[in-house]
Amino acid sequence: MPKRVKDDWEPSLGNDDQDVSVRMYEGTDGEMHAVVVPRAVKALKGEAAAVVHEIQMQSRTAMRARQRLDELVPEARAYGVSWNVLGWSTGMTAQSAQGRWRDDG
Repeated sequence: MPKRVKDDWEPSLGNDDQDVSVRMYEGTDGEMHAVVVPRAVKALKGEAAAVVHEIQMQSRTAMRARQRLDELVPEARAYGVSWNVLGWSTGMTAQSAQGRWRDDG
């Protein structure tokens, strides 16, 4: 987990349910990163906080994988790979793959 170096409370301009805090982290790259955290997340402690952190990390990994697929599918299509093969390779039907990536390639 990145090292938290600062935790400033900054309420939003909405109602109390929308209050957020801004957390500053020093990333593994040495750069500072700001994260806006809803109050409900800030209140998590112990194992609940750890599980939510893992969910966030897995979601980030999934987002990166989707972005990479968005790059690779048009490349594969340029090489003549069929929608059937791309669908099978991504766990969907050829029609679903074509619907998902048709405009990208």
